[in-house]
Amino acid sequence: MARKTKPKGPRSVECYLCRHALTVDAAALSTTCPGCHRSIVLEDLVLKKNRPKLVMVSVLQTCGRLVVPKGSRVVAELVEANVGLEVLGHMEAKLVRSGGAVVIGKKAYWRGALEAATVVVDPTAVIEGAQFHVSGANATSANHPS
Repeated sequence: MARKTKPKGPRSVECYLCRHALTVDAAALSTTCPGCHRSIVLEDLVLKKNRPKLVMVSVLQTCGRLVVPKGSRVVAELVEANVGLEVLGHMEAKLVRSGGAVVIGKKAYWRGALEAATVVVDPTAVIEGAQFHVSGANATSANHPS
C-alpha cells in the first residue's frame, strides 16, 4: 500500500472571512487568522461518494478546494473555496466564490451566482438561474473528463 506524502514547507493562503493574507504550514488543516482572530479551514473538502449524499448548510467555506462528486448534492447560502471547485454532482447556492478554477463537469447541475477566476463548463452540464462573474482569462466550454 502506498503512503500519502505529506506536503512540506509553508504555503500562502487568504482568509475567506477578512481577506488577510497569511503563511501556514503545508500540512495544516486549520488555523486562526491573525487578521480577524477567527478559525479558518485550510484543507480541501472532498465529499464522499457514499455518504452523505446531501449537504445542507448556510455557509461552506475553505481556503482549499471543494469537490462535489457525482451523486452528491450541496445546498447552501454561500459556498467559498479559495483554491478551486469541482462539481460533478449537484450545486445549489445563492453565491459561490472561488479564487481559482471552477469546473462544472459532465451532467452536473448548477443553480446560483458564481464569482471565480476561471470557469470550465461541460456541454452536458445543466445551468439554471445562474449569473457568472469571471475575473480571470475567460470562461470556456469544453468536454471535461470525469
